[in-house]
Amino acid sequence: MKKHLHKAIGLSLVIAAILAAPLFTAHGAAKPAARITAQLNVLVAVEQDYIGVRAFFTYNIVNAPVKQLTLSVPAGYDVIAVSGAGIKSWDVKNNVVTVLLEQEVKGAYALELSLEAPRDASASELNLPELATVGAAFEKGHLAVTGFPLLELGLVSAANAARIDPTELPDGLRNAAGKTIMYAFRFSRHPYTIALSASSYENAPALDATIDMANLVCLITDSGKSVIRVIYEVRNNAAQFLRVTLPEGSKVWGSFVGDQAVRSARDKDGRVLIPIITGASGPGSSFKVEIIYYAPLTAMKKNGKISAVFPRTDVPASEMLATLYLPQDFNYKDFEGSLKELKTDIARILPALPAAGPVAPGKDKISLRGQGYLQNSSENRQRQMVMEQDLKSSMGAYLGRMDTEPMTAPAATPGILPVKFNVPLRGSVHRFSQLIVIDEAPAIAFSFKEAGKPLPWTAIMMGVRIVIIAMLLVLIFQLIRWARAHARNERIKADMGA
Repeated sequence: MKKHLHKAIGLSLVIAAILAAPLFTAHGAAKPAARITAQLNVLVAVEQDYIGVRAFFTYNIVNAPVKQLTLSVPAGYDVIAVSGAGIKSWDVKNNVVTVLLEQEVKGAYALELSLEAPRDASASELNLPELATVGAAFEKGHLAVTGFPLLELGLVSAANAARIDPTELPDGLRNAAGKTIMYAFRFSRHPYTIALSASSYENAPALDATIDMANLVCLITDSGKSVIRVIYEVRNNAAQFLRVTLPEGSKVWGSFVGDQAVRSARDKDGRVLIPIITGASGPGSSFKVEIIYYAPLTAMKKNGKISAVFPRTDVPASEMLATLYLPQDFNYKDFEGSLKELKTDIARILPALPAAGPVAPGKDKISLRGQGYLQNSSENRQRQMVMEQDLKSSMGAYLGRMDTEPMTAPAATPGILPVKFNVPLRGSVHRFSQLIVIDEAPAIAFSFKEAGKPLPWTAIMMGVRIVIIAMLLVLIFQLIRWARAHARNERIKADMGA
């Protein structure tokens, strides 16, 4: 009996031990499921005709490693790229992206998606895309919205998402935006919905190019000939040509861009087309465009009036400075026109000018960098004078030939680049300026009168001296006569008294 009882008790203990033991041995133990949490930062770029999305997933994988990640993407969006460490392949099906990894990962892992969808520019409302990790235990994040400059966005509604200040976004998301963030949101659970109103506007016309400064030097002879040199400081964004309208009868003698000779052309309206470049030193930088031409004027007789019209450009100029060299045998007055005469003696208000000499290519003797050109009018005028001095260094004997030889354009060969012509500078100097030159031909008109012959002051002074000497001699002679007569009378009186 005892024996059977001990057997029964032993069997019960074995059964209890079996029931208390794990269901599986160590070799076949059940693996714990992976637990995934995610931080999701989404950048939505609303462009004129499409919406671009960059989604940055930062995972924390615990309990067990994973070799595959599954994400849901909004309908209508094309997945452009998937990037991350050790990605073997990825596939998109029914708005689900499956990412297969080369090896199992655990702990921190980062993944980035790029998506794109067409945008109806006429649509007045926009629903922001929502992305999520399928099977994640918890996912929260931020969303930033940028737009093109002519887009106006407004918040219509937001569910399960709170609007925040853009400065509260993570640094990485702000840096990825690269431009002004229009809206920023924070979400802590799915699903969330954000609706924005969208209004886009047409581009307003903008200037393709501008002229900071136009420096003009003009030499006029009494026979009615003039040679003009104009240097434009141009800032160019998109213009292919500087279109210059010259006075009737003018002949181009040379055109240069950045100290390099260029071939100019003419359009159907007769305007001179000078090919120009964008700023060589970067966007917004300026460069020189130069044109030299001959223009006929009225011959100067004894007196009369002359009107000089200068080039009109299709690009607005902030300021023009002009210097006229006129024959010295005339007196000038009544200067009028859009260019106003500078009454102040510029030499008195400017520091000493640097010595004249050749200017190295790409170098300016006087730099206009720093302050704005309108605030540095004296510096601009100094630059004008430097340009005049620089030109004077190459005068040569051409001035005499201007009045003795027919003024025709130099011989030109088609396809040959022009040679720079140096304008001689000599005569009575008059300076002018004009602010804001827009679609007009700057002009100057003035009256002249032949100067009278100078009086022979040397001969006059010599005659005056002779007259004075003669009068002194006569006075001395009269004094001598008076003295002799007085002495004779005294002797006579003395004799009669005796």
